[in-house]
Amino acid sequence: MQGDRVQPDAIQIILASAHSDDGDALQSLLTGSPWELIVVANVADAIRALHQITVPIVLCDQHLDGQPWQETIRALIKTRRRSSVTLLADLGGPRLYAEVARRGGFDLLERPFDKEQVYATLLCAYARGRTSWPLLSHRRVTAAVPA
Repeated sequence: MQGDRVQPDAIQIILASAHSDDGDALQSLLTGSPWELIVVANVADAIRALHQITVPIVLCDQHLDGQPWQETIRALIKTRRRSSVTLLADLGGPRLYAEVARRGGFDLLERPFDKEQVYATLLCAYARGRTSWPLLSHRRVTAAVPA
């Protein structure tokens, strides 16, 4: 049928955050895109969701459940190694990003969320999951390019 457009399947992302503002902010940025947020409020629910569905991307709050974010990332990666885990933080910067990467996390997104940054992170993480290549976050690639 000419004129009919086939919509791509939704690409599910787990958002593990107790802050309802995170879900609202990200959902408003992702409206009209193929990204579908599955919002959970704690680590246990995120792990349970990872056991039930395959998702390429997990976004997790730095202060989830009041435990150190390093432990949260470790638990999520251990549950689903092929998912790219990105930390959500109020204050980021190169040191925190480097620590996230060192711990096996994929990227860091700072609040308030920037649409271009969110999309760049999601696209790189999705490509990494689809290709099984050891792709780096777009931040690592651009940081490696000499000025």
